[in-house]
Amino acid sequence: MTSSSRSWRPPAPATPRRYPPCSAGQRAYLLRQLHALADARGAASTTAVESLLITAAELHIRADLGVVDAAETTLTADPAVVSQQSSPGLNSPQSAAI
Repeated sequence: MTSSSRSWRPPAPATPRRYPPCSAGQRAYLLRQLHALADARGAASTTAVESLLITAAELHIRADLGVVDAAETTLTADPAVVSQQSSPGLNSPQSAAI
């Protein structure tokens, strides 16, 4: 045997690629926007239209937070598990909302 054959080792098993969690900055930004909307809702002279616009903005930001949560869950999960669970069409959170 040569010296190089004695030091041979099998290759290390491939590790799944892990994505870093979605930006904490994005989550912080969205939470600040929700806080600002709460302040705007508390203003003394909000009309019905302004109140409706604030509600629409709050719902939009909450949906964005849901996307951030889903991205963190999906992108940090084990790729083998994600590929087994993924299917075309609606996933459970979307289908539950319908």
